[in-house]
Amino acid sequence: MGPTLLEYDFGITSRNLGERVQKRVNPFTGESLEIPIDDGLTETELESLITVFVNNRVEGPEPDCEGYARYDDDGGDIRFRGGELDGSNPIIGFMVEIVVRTLEDDHLNLILDVCRAGNFALESPVAGDGVDFLLVDRGPSERERKRWPECRVITKTDELRLWLDEQIGFREVLDM
Repeated sequence: MGPTLLEYDFGITSRNLGERVQKRVNPFTGESLEIPIDDGLTETELESLITVFVNNRVEGPEPDCEGYARYDDDGGDIRFRGGELDGSNPIIGFMVEIVVRTLEDDHLNLILDVCRAGNFALESPVAGDGVDFLLVDRGPSERERKRWPECRVITKTDELRLWLDEQIGFREVLDM
C-alpha cells in the first residue's frame, strides 16, 4: 500500500430547476412530501459538458455504473458518477469524488469548468451549518433563490478550495 490520498465527495446539480413535483409520503414519519422534478441539462449544456470532459481527459462511461473519470499520473482521480451522456435520459446531476495527494488548482479548475459548461450548482451532500449550495459565476434566479435560500456565488478556485476545506472536508484513503 502506498501513501495517503485525500478524498472529497460532493454533488453537482443542474440549475435548470423544474416546476413539476412528485408527491410522496415519508415512510418513516408519514409526512407528505413534494419532491421537485427538475429539467436537467439542455442539449447545448450537454454538448458543452462533453467538450469539457474530452478536453480534460475525462473518460467514460466506465463499467459497472462508475460514471466518468480522469486518472492522474500520481494515482489520483476525479470521478463524476451519474447518468449516461448519450442523451437517452435527462442529466440532473452527478456525485463528484476527488481523490488526490494534494488538491491543486488544476483539479479545481476542472470542477469549475464542468459547472460552467453544464450549468451546475455545487451541493454539499449533507446539510450543515455552512453554505450547502454554490453557484458558479452568476447569482441565483428567483426559482433558485426559493429552493436554495442560503446559496452563494463563487468565481475562483480559491473560493471553491475554501468551501471544500470548510464545508465538505476530506477523508484520508490509502493509495492501493
